[in-house]
Order: sequence, then structure tokens, then C-alpha cells
Amino acid sequence: MTTLKRNLSSDELVGIGLFISSVTLLSIMLTSGLNRSLNMDEVYTLRIIDRSFTYMVFTTAADVHPPLYYAILMGAFKLFSPLSYTFNIVFAKLVSVVTMF
Repeated sequence: MTTLKRNLSSDELVGIGLFISSVTLLSIMLTSGLNRSLNMDEVYTLRIIDRSFTYMVFTTAADVHPPLYYAILMGAFKLFSPLSYTFNIVFAKLVSVVTMF
């Protein structure tokens, strides 16, 4: 049985480093998103997506946040219809992590 030993190129080392960094950051985002506390931005977001799509569009047009994020979150809530308040918080944070990733 022969084993091939070769040196990794600098591009491969950078790729491995970026992959490890992205997996580490994803795990940090997932674990930090699972707490049940809310900040004011998250309360604002949950209030916006609880209303109509038209309200969301007009409200976010005057805001600095992109309306696509709210539309994705609103669609996810309509599609999966979270049941409890605690689940809404965790679900909203997980959707945020997915869109960030």
C-alpha cells in the first residue's frame, strides 16, 4: 500500500482556513440565536411581520433595513406557522441565521 504525500498549496490552505472559519461562525450564530431574550430590533421585526404584506412594504420603505429580509421572514412564518411565543422567537432567530449564512 502506497501513501501519497503532497504539500498543500497556499490556495488550498486559505480554502481550509475559510471553511473552518465559516463553520465556527455558523455554530456561534446558531448557538447565540437560540436564547430566548429579545432586543428592540427583534421586537420591531416580529411586529412588522405580524401585520399585512402591504404594511410591511410601506414601513420598511421608510426604514434602513432591506424589505427582502422581512418578506423572507414573513413567508417563513406563513409557511411554517410557528405555534407558541417562545417558538416564534427561536424560529425568527434561526431564519435570520439562515439568511446571514
